[in-house]
Amino acid sequence: MPENEVSGGAYRVWATDEDPVTIHFSGSMRLPMKDYEPVSKLLAAAHERSPNALVMDFQDLTFLNSSGINMVFRFVITLRRRGGVDLEVRGKESIQWQTKSLTSVRKFLPDARIVLNK
Repeated sequence: MPENEVSGGAYRVWATDEDPVTIHFSGSMRLPMKDYEPVSKLLAAAHERSPNALVMDFQDLTFLNSSGINMVFRFVITLRRRGGVDLEVRGKESIQWQTKSLTSVRKFLPDARIVLNK
């Protein structure tokens, strides 16, 4: 598996080589907190490759449990602390957890752009 990809039975997370880097999430993620560590490392590596701008695309992720949401929020807090990062978060209005949780990213990074497509 490439270093810019993490996958399991029901999910896949990968980062593009574009600038800005886009991190794609697909499938369904119902992991215990410790199993999100490879995803956290992928997020950190993506930020190192693209320190000024990132896109996190959740449009193809149908479910993310509370441990996964916590991991995303912790990453966003890290971005805020480092400063100078233009973050765009993409999701779908039709996926309930996304409308609730992704809009909360602004609590941690007020300048984040949240794009919820139909």
